[in-house]
Amino acid sequence: MTQKPHFDSLEDTANLIAQQRGEAGCFIITKHYDGSYSFGTSGMNGDAVRYGLNLGIYYSFIFEEMERTGREH
Repeated sequence: MTQKPHFDSLEDTANLIAQQRGEAGCFIITKHYDGSYSFGTSGMNGDAVRYGLNLGIYYSFIFEEMERTGREH
């Protein structure tokens, strides 16, 4: 049986994902059952995080439009 890796924090998880994929960095956002959110990063400075979040916001509007129209962009 394969043992799952232990994560002490979202930063540990982001670091492992970046390493496994051979990426320079990673950020993770999780939503809790109470509606709050947590955020963890690895290998990213403030500019990289802001760019990534802006890219996510941009794509969220594209996905919303695709759902609304039933078309792919």
